[in-house]
Amino acid sequence: MPIHDHFAVVLERQHDFSSENTVLMKERREELLVAAKKIEHLLPKQIGPAKIRVDVGDGIGRKSRIPWIRLVAPQRSIRSGELWYLVFLFCADGSGIYLSLMQEAKDGAADGSKTRPLKEIEDRTVIARNQIRQAWTSRDGDIEQINLRAPVNAGDLPKKYEAGTAFAVFHRRDALPTDDVLLNDVHHLIGALHILTHEDVFPQNEPQVLEPPTTPEPLPPTFPPLTASDIEHLIQNLDAAGWIFEPWQVAAYFVALQTKPFVILGGVSGTGKSQLPKLVATQTGGSLHHIAVRPDWTDSAELLGYCDLEGKFRPGALSRAARTAMNNPRQQHVCLVDEMNLARVEHYMAEVLSRMEDRQRVPTGGFRSGRLLSLDLHDADRLEWEDLHLPPNLALVGTVNMDESTHGFSRKVLDRAFTIELSKVNLDRWAAERTEARSSPATWPVTHWQPRASRLSELGPLTTTEKDLISGVVETVKRMNESLSEAQLHLGYRSMDEIALFCLHAEVVRSCFRTNDGTMVDPLDLALTMKMLPRISGGSRGIRRTLAGLVDRSFGGKGSRDEKNVREHRDRWEAEGRPEAMPGARWPRTAARLALMWDRLTEEGFTSFWL
Repeated sequence: MPIHDHFAVVLERQHDFSSENTVLMKERREELLVAAKKIEHLLPKQIGPAKIRVDVGDGIGRKSRIPWIRLVAPQRSIRSGELWYLVFLFCADGSGIYLSLMQEAKDGAADGSKTRPLKEIEDRTVIARNQIRQAWTSRDGDIEQINLRAPVNAGDLPKKYEAGTAFAVFHRRDALPTDDVLLNDVHHLIGALHILTHEDVFPQNEPQVLEPPTTPEPLPPTFPPLTASDIEHLIQNLDAAGWIFEPWQVAAYFVALQTKPFVILGGVSGTGKSQLPKLVATQTGGSLHHIAVRPDWTDSAELLGYCDLEGKFRPGALSRAARTAMNNPRQQHVCLVDEMNLARVEHYMAEVLSRMEDRQRVPTGGFRSGRLLSLDLHDADRLEWEDLHLPPNLALVGTVNMDESTHGFSRKVLDRAFTIELSKVNLDRWAAERTEARSSPATWPVTHWQPRASRLSELGPLTTTEKDLISGVVETVKRMNESLSEAQLHLGYRSMDEIALFCLHAEVVRSCFRTNDGTMVDPLDLALTMKMLPRISGGSRGIRRTLAGLVDRSFGGKGSRDEKNVREHRDRWEAEGRPEAMPGARWPRTAARLALMWDRLTEEGFTSFWL
């Protein structure tokens, strides 16, 4: 039973105070205790500097009628000495719950009494709130004032709870979040608690001006790791909403973005290329920025920005999105570059493609790029835009159609992206029975989207299983490169690293790599299709030899270029009904696409990966 179900019972029992029904009171206390135990089990003993200690107050015997579950042992503020902690507060009328960053009302009153006067609590809260605002990134939904809806005769304690709250998150009784969201709220507000109790941000006798730190401070929370159930929830919620995606497509999209923050979604029109990024952002608490490419883009002015005739910097769409993501580091952001090949990508994204490859690890987690802008900015613009970069919480997703109005991709672009084809269409699924949504949309921490490394050489200690997996990937790429080198299309170190990292990340959610009928999909098979096959285009003898060798290898051979052998593989694929994945092949999806590409080459004299 999830935590929010226990919370719901407690809120329902709030209406039973007047009845003095001891059975109901006991039931409510038991629900509080069970919820507290579950929270204690899910949270680590310590998050950053905050020591976790869960205790409960049932509100019985008090006029306040405010049950609570305290999560964090009181931490003393360095600056003013008052105690602060995190606590779930249940509204007296049962309307909802607050997770509050609250000041202890009974400690250290200025007049020496056991409790502080209300005015003193309010004054200290205002000071703390201002201090937090200057040094902490809040998010949509954070509030500064709470209302516990206590009865008139409840006494001063609810007022002191309200006055002592610096920041809070509220959830209505009819919209209680999942356990993951509740725990993310805890991690989020611990960041504010950290400001009060472990950072003397402003010296006592100096102006309160926040200078940018030379080295970013690590994010204080340690978020729970991503699990396969997170992706399963996402897949089920997309299905319940009526969208038709194979589970492996959702899993591959996530793992590809986690491995490298640049993904290209291809396929025929109307298969959900633009919708998938929007839906995933909605379901995971992310933010999506839409950029519509125009055919007349020949440089980066529209994307990054330009200086007008007066020297004023006019930011482009990507610059604005990057700035927003930099200002909200605890939320994942995605730039959807729609119809990205209406103009030549290597022209209008030249600087972005270059900066994408000089990403460096940052102490706060993830990887950021170097500076995006090389313009000579005026002083008025320099402070805001000079340090613009691609932050760790920003990814690019491009959608493409291949027709007479679009441009092909250079190898420079393809080498830097994962290409996912959304081409399979099952029109009969319109009548399929939909599953029920497994949970309400969750708010994923940005750590879910961060890779373990950007290169294999950056990986820390590996288990024996992980070493074997990477060794198998490297051996496969070596064999494929023997055939690709026939046309000078062999993969470099970067592509090999990204294929291996994709497979390593995919192991965490391996159960999600399956089709709608339950057939498992090998992540390495997908990675070869995404990183290797889009490079192949043309009709030369080198392309023909390369394709022949790859077809044979994908069906389990040693790379024979005997075209009779290749035709037999192609005929088997034709006899199977030209499937998306070839049964019995060593790499079923790679084999099927290569068979299609060979078919085009022999029929038309030219072939490419794109449909």
